[in-house]
Amino acid sequence: MEDRLAVNQRQTVDDIQINLAFAQQQYINQLKVFPNNLIAWNYSIEADNITNLLNQQQSAALNLRLKNFKPARALGVLPFIVIALGLLLCVGLSYWGFRLIRLKRHIENLPTSKTSGLVFGLSELKGRVSQIDDQEPLISPLTNSRCYWFRYIVEEKRGSGKDAKWVTIEDRQEYRAFYCKDAYGKIKVSPQNAEIISHRNKTRRHGSIRYTEKILKLLDKVYILGNAKIDRVAGDKLEIRGTKKERPYLITNLSEQVIMLRKAHGGMLSLTAAFSSLMFAGLFYLGSFGSFSPTDYLLATLIAPTYMSLMIFVFHYNDLIFLKQRASRNLANIDVAMQKRYDLIPNLQKIVKRYLNHESKLLVALTEIRTQGHASSNQLSKMSSQLESGQQVLSRIIARSEDYPDFKAQKLNVKLMNKLVDLENEIALMREGYNDAVNYFNTRIASVPDVFFARILNFKALQHFVCKDKKFSRIEVNY
Repeated sequence: MEDRLAVNQRQTVDDIQINLAFAQQQYINQLKVFPNNLIAWNYSIEADNITNLLNQQQSAALNLRLKNFKPARALGVLPFIVIALGLLLCVGLSYWGFRLIRLKRHIENLPTSKTSGLVFGLSELKGRVSQIDDQEPLISPLTNSRCYWFRYIVEEKRGSGKDAKWVTIEDRQEYRAFYCKDAYGKIKVSPQNAEIISHRNKTRRHGSIRYTEKILKLLDKVYILGNAKIDRVAGDKLEIRGTKKERPYLITNLSEQVIMLRKAHGGMLSLTAAFSSLMFAGLFYLGSFGSFSPTDYLLATLIAPTYMSLMIFVFHYNDLIFLKQRASRNLANIDVAMQKRYDLIPNLQKIVKRYLNHESKLLVALTEIRTQGHASSNQLSKMSSQLESGQQVLSRIIARSEDYPDFKAQKLNVKLMNKLVDLENEIALMREGYNDAVNYFNTRIASVPDVFFARILNFKALQHFVCKDKKFSRIEVNY
């Protein structure tokens, strides 16, 4: 009995010594791990190391226990689901936040154009909603207001108590084109496909039915951010219009400052939520290993500067790409118009031969333009010389046509000449838009901090399209 008690006592002592040695060894291992080693670099417990007091059998038991030790880890698919959800939320909220912040940056950086100085491409305007000639404005269904856009929503409350909810019965929008008028002139604006934000909201309720109306009223002050394009009716003017794919296109009767702050607040809220989702996913991932060491928290804190640095890079890179593509798109539009112009030259030659055959110099000039071929958009100097040559020829033909009644009596001839006139005026407007986009891009890549990104990413200054523009008037004939 005494021998058995002595064995148990020795076993208990061995277990205590092994447990102490195990705890001490774990502690020593923690001191060797970054960043603990920076704090405890001069701390040593080798002299008090319990492992030195263990016998061979105890040391073997300790080594086996250290070898088989595994920290607790989260098991199953739940951790992966939670981490995936956090990452998905981060990606989705980041995308939405980037869109709002990008729009805010466009509002902040684009200069406001006067209606008289509007150029082709993305532009910013301020003015008042004005009526187009004899075109009557819309009448809103709820307040009977004269307006050029309204959204009318009818909802019905169904259910009771906690189950009550509003169900949309009707949701429709109507719009009509209007002029944006400032102190320098006016420009036609089509609200179709635009994001319209209005502070004129009216809600009325009758029983379980709720009526909501949002309008853009006649004479409202408006802020417009959209693409200026060639007016489809008057070929020598611009208008603001957009498509479903073209963004940004914004019309609002809020001030520029208010709409910019609203977009900024929404963007920063989305990005903050995205960052929180990323931090949650990172901490959950590190915590799933069960160590909860200082290194885990240090790595988690590095998520913040990494995410913020990535956001800064994306913001500036997207800005530069957008500005470069804006200029490239405007140049591509010029290229298309030049190709149309080149394709019309054979028909122009036929007209000159038939009605102005004694004008040998005109025929020679037309032949030279045709044999040169159409210059591509990467040959700006050649495009410029071809454009000027074509303008000179067109000017001479229009001048001669006034002296020849037979020419002006032919509807097809006049139609062709007017089409060429419209093309020349389009190219002039597009060229102004391209040079404006080039100026803005070149200024950005020469300014801090974009100059550093431009050098790293090899963004080069763009070339201006230098040409002596001439505005032509259509040939008016009364048949």
